[in-house]
Amino acid sequence: PATARTTREILAFLEADGRLDLAGRQRARRILDATDRLKFAREGGGEAFFAALDEDFAAVLAAMRPAPAEPEGAAAEDAGGAP
Repeated sequence: PATARTTREILAFLEADGRLDLAGRQRARRILDATDRLKFAREGGGEAFFAALDEDFAAVLAAMRPAPAEPEGAAAEDAGGAP
């Protein structure tokens, strides 16, 4: 759905979603601003630009991924129970 939303709408969604803290939302804003500059103003590019964009993108993806499910019985083992 991000392709059908404005930057402002995407950032509002991310704030309401709650999985990204302020730093994560700032990274998302930098990603959106950078892609807008590339698409519409033909600004940006170069190795440093894309390295920073990749770093922000990886951090946002990591924060938005669902946590892996615990293997069955792991909670019982953590509580001192038998597997």
